[in-house]
Amino acid sequence: MLRCLIVLIISCVFSMNLLAQHSSQENIVFKKNSITPVGIIKNISDSALLDIIQRQTFRYFWNYAHPISGLARERSNTVKAEYYWDYINEADDEPNLSKHTFGPEACAIGGSGFGIMSTIVAVERKWIGRDTAIKRLIKMVDFLIKADCYHGIYPHFMNGATAKQFLSEDWMMGPILLKHLT
Repeated sequence: MLRCLIVLIISCVFSMNLLAQHSSQENIVFKKNSITPVGIIKNISDSALLDIIQRQTFRYFWNYAHPISGLARERSNTVKAEYYWDYINEADDEPNLSKHTFGPEACAIGGSGFGIMSTIVAVERKWIGRDTAIKRLIKMVDFLIKADCYHGIYPHFMNGATAKQFLSEDWMMGPILLKHLT
């Protein structure tokens, strides 16, 4: 049921603008280094700046996605938190007394919503082909079907390899994932 809902939402978003273009669009495959990082650029127009920001945002979510789940990884994966409030304390520059990090498998469900939207923008801008994007999105949806959730609500942090949550009290990000799709 949940997979059908997510696939339906993604299909609706794609069909708005892309179905008319699909027949004329060749299958564009994203090469890992095809969007190069940029440094400081002076005297740039607003539209050029927006294009650079969109490309770099897509590049981050596409290249840094977890290899198994396709979900967005959590920052540098060095956040120390045994409980959700430790993560909040660190964000507020308060002491974090946790001893463990989430490690390289940590994925952020809210951030994955942004990754989904950046993928849709990339198709619209012809940075990747529609078929390539759909493969990645289906990979993410198939992973989320197996993931820990409570009535469709996902934890904030999830192990990208095992689909298990990291924090026991952390059931808040399902609506945020879907919010980025609407």
